[in-house]
Amino acid sequence: MTTYAGMDGWLSLGGILTGTPRLAAQLTTGASIVAITGAGSTLTGIVAVGDTFTITGETGSPTHTVQGSFYVCTANGHTAIAIATAYISATVAADATLNFDSNAVGEVRVWNINAEVEFAEDTAMGDKWETRVAGMAKWSGSAECMLDYDDTAQAELIDLIAAVTPTPDVNAVIFGTQDEDMWYAQAVLSNFAITEDRGDVVSVTFTFAGQGDMLPRWD
Repeated sequence: MTTYAGMDGWLSLGGILTGTPRLAAQLTTGASIVAITGAGSTLTGIVAVGDTFTITGETGSPTHTVQGSFYVCTANGHTAIAIATAYISATVAADATLNFDSNAVGEVRVWNINAEVEFAEDTAMGDKWETRVAGMAKWSGSAECMLDYDDTAQAELIDLIAAVTPTPDVNAVIFGTQDEDMWYAQAVLSNFAITEDRGDVVSVTFTFAGQGDMLPRWD
């Protein structure tokens, strides 16, 4: 979908794919599930809710929007990516190329994720030791990115963070390392601060709270 600026960690709001996604099978009019493959290339990465794409050769070139959840591409593809119901406008031949729009990606100076499980005490009279049961799990975190507003994709990232503060929205957020290891989840962006001290490159710090579970792709 895009490349990231910087040598080390990175952040994306939305999915990241490496390789050339193609249709694994013919799609008929009204199809709402898409199977993709890397065909002759190796397709790795994550497709996230809200990602948009067109399909080469489809009549009218409509834009499709991914629904459901995160889709991790393993074994050179994914067999069941949900899109808007009955959204395919016409039959499309197998092996057609999917053209995903680029997502906002930036170089991260530091990111951290904190996960915890709430505990409820269930000690009863006569017990010699306190006992507890596990409750709800939750996670949150923060990140600091070095972003260049002259870079179109990175400007989109800054604008999105700014737009959802103070009215939070749920976004797909993916944190990665230089070696393409990832943590991915749905998150609510909550606060941000911008510091400019390096010409056109600004430092953006923001916090987020998890929406559901946080999952690793560490391979």
